[in-house]
Amino acid sequence: MFEPSSTSVARLPLLLCCTGSSAARHPVRAELIAAFTPHFDVIAIDAADEVNGNPNALMGVFREVVPAVIVIEQFPFGGFQFVDRVRPLLDAAAVAATTRLIACSVVQAAIDASRVEPHRDDDIQQIVDRYFDVVFVHEDACTWRLEETVRTRASFRVPFLYAEPDETSRVVARLTTASLAVARDLADAEPA
Repeated sequence: MFEPSSTSVARLPLLLCCTGSSAARHPVRAELIAAFTPHFDVIAIDAADEVNGNPNALMGVFREVVPAVIVIEQFPFGGFQFVDRVRPLLDAAAVAATTRLIACSVVQAAIDASRVEPHRDDDIQQIVDRYFDVVFVHEDACTWRLEETVRTRASFRVPFLYAEPDETSRVVARLTTASLAVARDLADAEPA
C-alpha cells in the first residue's frame, strides 16, 4: 500500500500525498523526500492510485500512519480532479489532534493556468485558507507568484513561501523547523 522511509519511531510521520501523473513525478518530489527523510518518517502515496481498487486509500493510509505532518503536492492549485479523494483527508487532518502541520507543495512548471477554470478560483482560496497552514512554491518569487494567478475576491490568509527549485532544502528546513516547534509545543501542553 505505502512505503515508510524508515522504521525509526523517534521521528514524526509525514504523509506526502502526490496528486497525479507527470506533475507528481517532477524531480522536486525526489528532492522533497530526500530532504524530509533525515527528519521525518516519510510515507508517500499517490491520490491517483486506487490501492487494491479502493478510491478511499488516502483515508486508509491516514488512519494507519497518523501523520503529524501532511504535505500535498499541487492541490488545490493543480490536481483538482482528486478533490473527492483529498478533501476527506483534509477534513480528517483538520480535526485530528495528532496533525501538526498541513502544507501544499507547488511546482510552478506543473501548474497550467490555462486549464484552471475561473469559477474554481474561489474554491481554491477557500480550500487553502480552510485547511492549509502554508503553501511552499518551488519557484523564484521575483519571476512568478502563484497567489497572483488565482483571481479571488480576497487575499489568501495563509503564507506563501518561495524557493527556487534548487533551494528545496531551504523550504524543507523551514517546514521541519515549523513542524518540530509545533510538536514540542503540543508535547509541553500535554499533561504528564
